[in-house]
Amino acid sequence: MNNIIAVNKNQKDPKHLYEMFCADTTKIYHDYKKQNLKYLITKVENILNQLHLKTIDPLLNDLLDNTKAHFSSIVESDSEKTKYFIKIILKEDILMQKMILNNQTLGKILKNNKDIELSRHTPTLVDSNTNFLLYEFIQGRNIGSRYNDSSIVTKTENDQIISILKCIVSFNHQSMTSAKIESYGRDFFLFYINQNSSLIRDRNMYNKYIDNKTLSTIEKLSNDQHVLALIDNSVGYLTHNDFRPANIINANGVMKIIDWDLFGKGIKFHDIARFYNFYYSDQIIQDQYLNTWLHEKMTTEELILFYTWLTLESFHETNMVLRRFNENISKGNLNIIKNNFYKRINKLVTFTDILNKLLY
Repeated sequence: MNNIIAVNKNQKDPKHLYEMFCADTTKIYHDYKKQNLKYLITKVENILNQLHLKTIDPLLNDLLDNTKAHFSSIVESDSEKTKYFIKIILKEDILMQKMILNNQTLGKILKNNKDIELSRHTPTLVDSNTNFLLYEFIQGRNIGSRYNDSSIVTKTENDQIISILKCIVSFNHQSMTSAKIESYGRDFFLFYINQNSSLIRDRNMYNKYIDNKTLSTIEKLSNDQHVLALIDNSVGYLTHNDFRPANIINANGVMKIIDWDLFGKGIKFHDIARFYNFYYSDQIIQDQYLNTWLHEKMTTEELILFYTWLTLESFHETNMVLRRFNENISKGNLNIIKNNFYKRINKLVTFTDILNKLLY
């Protein structure tokens, strides 16, 4: 566990963060899989044989899924017919090593803190090594999808999600002090705004869709010393880092959070903001979710952080969706993306307006 990669707060080269979060990584892995298909089939088969497991669906279908950087599939034991979920590293690089180590670290933390509520909502890590992660299989309904067109959250699910998020932000921080896990602080914040979005370089592109006042507020955040100081002083909360409907399964009424590949330490509102940004549901339920956090007794500084992170997540995803306009995807999914894009812009304008009043 001591080899877990940590972001150097003084690093000037964003390559490390780029490798972790750039949208092009999926294409890189897909190309690698096509070029090394024979070797990778043998690798996956050898690992499954060693574990006495077999796939339920055709192995090649999961291996060539171009939305996945790794091999992941539902498998079952040869003898007991017990189902599991497995992830196997295909391309051995910094991102995949981090994915393995992060899951192992979280598994150890939860194993040592079985009394906390989060354990109930996280799949159990059954076995792992440097090449694979084997989890208990969670039978249920995924409440989201890749393009967010079916992320309909019921009131009961919404209440549970709020409860889980409160559990995450109140997590026993002492259990994380000995683990060298990723810190999603200032570097992460600046990367989201500048490196990942290329905001200054691509200003003309953004001007076609986003008004100048909104863009100017986002630009100012990069150099706002008050905001940066608040972020520096607030990192230390457990964060999933990809908390959205697509990573939540309703297992007979119990919400299960999957894909903890990028978990780490961040600010209190990281996961709260990310989930809201992906929230496609009844407007009343959506408002209930947001108002739950606003009704918490926040200080002015907490409100600034809250809306800074809502702005950050909203702008990041607006940017990602904008770039997907040029991806080779189906017409149906492209229409979904475009519809969601304009919803995101409306949220972005609302968040930046509030933040602008709080700060300036």
